[in-house]
Amino acid sequence: MPRRALALLLANAAGIGLFLVLASQSWIEPELTDVPDASAGDALVWIVEAAPVFGAFALVNAIWLVWAGGRGRWLSVLLIAAILGCWALALLVDNASHGL
Repeated sequence: MPRRALALLLANAAGIGLFLVLASQSWIEPELTDVPDASAGDALVWIVEAAPVFGAFALVNAIWLVWAGGRGRWLSVLLIAAILGCWALALLVDNASHGL
């Protein structure tokens, strides 16, 4: 695996970890799921802290995907597809933890 691809993979793994740590600050406790206004400010916390991490990595991964696809580097495209799958899983974990 080329160094750039390995660096991208490791950076995304760290980004997913950081995203989940930041997003977990806005997760609601299960016993408060049905309590009205229990998570009133959590959306703002998520938008200010977790969303920029996701957005930055989404932008970098999109640029890498276009660059790799344009040059015919299909192994890099498959790597990006796997990374996007990991981000999708992280988003599912985050979404399931909001108690919506």
